[in-house]
This record gives sequence, structure tokens and C-alpha cells, in this order.
Amino acid sequence: MRLLSLLIFKITLTGSFYPIDLKSNPLRKNLGFKILATKIDEIINKNDISKVIFERRGDITRFNYYLNRDKNKHQNKIYLKTSSITPGNFYEANYNFKNSQKSLGEKILIYGNDYQIISSG
Repeated sequence: MRLLSLLIFKITLTGSFYPIDLKSNPLRKNLGFKILATKIDEIINKNDISKVIFERRGDITRFNYYLNRDKNKHQNKIYLKTSSITPGNFYEANYNFKNSQKSLGEKILIYGNDYQIISSG
């Protein structure tokens, strides 16, 4: 039991499953989000983006973490595009783009399968 606990602790700290040789990395779905979040951050800063709208809940959960790791840098800029009338999850209830304040002329980044920048007005 102690050995298993130590192995889980080591995996949690390092992200490595060594000495276990896995055919597939179970953490593979989380790889690359930090790098992509850095690119999104650069786009936000370069284009003076006021809001980032994510089309999928899975994306907003990951990117909200990475984009706000540095002193909540993009707090109140991240939203979820949803057509749900009643919130089905935390992000639909608290980050719903429909409920956000909008300003004429603001630039919005929409992130889906690919991203696009639109300007309202």
C-alpha cells in the first residue's frame, strides 16, 4: 500500500509514470494546452482583445486555468458560448457570454476548432 501511495505521489509531482511502461499516456489530453494558452495570451495582448469566447466547456476549463495562472491576468475576459437556457455546469452559470456586458467596438476572440477575431460595432 505504501509503495502504491508513493508511486501515485511521484506521478502527481512529476507527471512521469516511470518505471511503469504504458502504451499510451493517460495525460495526453492535457498536453499542449500550456503552449496554446501562451499563443492565445500573445493574441490577446497584440490585438487588444477584451473577451475570449470558448465554444466548448472542455476548452474553457483548461484555458481558464492556464490564462489566469499569472495573477488572474485575464480574469473577467473569458466566457463560454452556450445556447442553454438553464445552466448545466459551472461555466454555463458563471461564464456565460450572453450575460456579459458588451461594448461597441470591442475586439472579441472566439476559440473553437480554429479561432477568429471579431470586432463588435
